[in-house]
Amino acid sequence: MGPTKHDYLSLEREYVEGSMSIRELCRTNDIKSWSAVSTYAKKHVWEDKRVEFRRRLRERETAIVTQRIAETRADIVEKAMTDAINVANRAIFAFLDSIEDRWVEDPENPDRKVLVPGIPIAAGDFVKIMQQIMVLNGQPTKREAHLGLTLTGELSPEQATLELLRDVASAARAGGARSGPTSTSPLPRSEGARQVN
Repeated sequence: MGPTKHDYLSLEREYVEGSMSIRELCRTNDIKSWSAVSTYAKKHVWEDKRVEFRRRLRERETAIVTQRIAETRADIVEKAMTDAINVANRAIFAFLDSIEDRWVEDPENPDRKVLVPGIPIAAGDFVKIMQQIMVLNGQPTKREAHLGLTLTGELSPEQATLELLRDVASAARAGGARSGPTSTSPLPRSEGARQVN
């Protein structure tokens, strides 16, 4: 009777991917003499393969955990940005309401209305507001050279609006070239050129 043949490839995979000893491996696979399997395992460096398998497994698990953490952080940042934009929108609308005169119900007499005067806005104040909007949009707040409004090519409405607002801010910074009221603008004219930056 010849030597017993074993499925060494299957035994190797089970050993490398598991945590059992050679003796336990032989016992679970009904192999009576574990010495032949032990000799084969040493010759084919099963222990080194097990160490390498576990290292790769740890790397994969680390990559998965890192990816999940990154996705979670991205979700948190995105939600925070959305919340911040919503708050900013509400603040802007509240601010716009406050710059116009409005009639409100008198708290002491519900049958009467009281005029609440709007908050006056100077051109310099408008420039400061625009600078904050530009910062939120990732735009520079100070431009060294500005050649005027360029609405050529394919501009989105958002880009066109930002360009227009930049021009208004530049004009307000310069204080205007002529004296007297600025056309029919609802913004009060500043006393002179203001240094904003």
